Amino acid sequence: MRDEIIAGAARAFYVLAWVNAEEEKGRSHGGCELMDVAPNTARWALRYAKRFAKRVEADNGASLDVLYERARLLTEAPDGMRHARREPTPDLFGHYLAMQAMGQGVAWSDDYPDHGLTLPRYLEVSIDYQSKL
Repeated sequence: MRDEIIAGAARAFYVLAWVNAEEEKGRSHGGCELMDVAPNTARWALRYAKRFAKRVEADNGASLDVLYERARLLTEAPDGMRHARREPTPDLFGHYLAMQAMGQGVAWSDDYPDHGLTLPRYLEVSIDYQSKL
């Protein structure tokens, strides 16, 4: 499960960096699902997501598997899936963690009960892998 969470985070990191690079070149992909039209996730994004995962685990004193399971179990409480558009998955959990850490205004708690995790804030990720983590 940890690998799926990391893959979800890596995809989010990569796609956001790709979109920013595309916009700097004057290209827009409006109206498209960016996760679907972006190129395959680059290896640097996976390495970055692994470092991010270690930091999240250290800051929260548990493995990603355990953190996901805790967050997922909250969805089973009465009203836990009230706003959810789909069932939670490890990949989606990783995506939301990355997006929230990058300050994108997207968080797990948009669709599911708040996980209460401590996350790095406002990470900067660029297509050149000039990032702060």
